[in-house]
Amino acid sequence: MFVLSIVLLIAAVVLFLVGRHREVTGWKVGAALSGVAGLLAAAFSCVHVVSAYRSASR
Repeated sequence: MFVLSIVLLIAAVVLFLVGRHREVTGWKVGAALSGVAGLLAAAFSCVHVVSAYRSASR
């Protein structure tokens, strides 16, 4: 998942640089969406869910 976030962030930078020199706003929207997806993937890759355990006293 962390590798996916790195790839998405690189794609966001590339789309932003390409869209900066063009008049079409689709490149900038794609860069923003890719950046947000990359940041979310990075945040979710840092979260670890710990399952509850049953106590031995039952």
